[in-house]
Amino acid sequence: MNGDTLRTGKSLPIPSECPDHLFTQGKNKKWKIATGHHTREAINQRPSFDQDRFVTLWHDKHSAEIALEIRKAMILTFCRGMDFMLYPSDPMLLLGAWVGDSLDTKEFVMRVEDFLHVSISDRDLERFIYKMTYREAVQFIMELQKQNFSHDSKK
Repeated sequence: MNGDTLRTGKSLPIPSECPDHLFTQGKNKKWKIATGHHTREAINQRPSFDQDRFVTLWHDKHSAEIALEIRKAMILTFCRGMDFMLYPSDPMLLLGAWVGDSLDTKEFVMRVEDFLHVSISDRDLERFIYKMTYREAVQFIMELQKQNFSHDSKK
């Protein structure tokens, strides 16, 4: 499975408005993975955020709503402008250059849990914060919501 395919098997193309310098050269266009200070440079070179366009990039309305809520939690927690596009096919880690101190991180997680009515276990916390891409975080939240729904419906 390539980096542009959801686990559902639906293909998510790399958006055409993305500047070419964000990708490797060659036959198969792939995202360049920025690390460290390069992450901030890559972010600064992205197109401005456009909510209407952003919503169309996700494979369904529910995914888009979760992605917007995660974005809102990031903005409120880290008090930084996020006037750039984030893409479902993007390999950049969810918090990328945004991680503040541990108090900020805990506040971010609490907001996500509150906004999306989920509970992230201590076991999954580090993976959610430091190892998931935006798309993976959205999928993870969807799975938690399904588990909650399944658990609630058995009561």
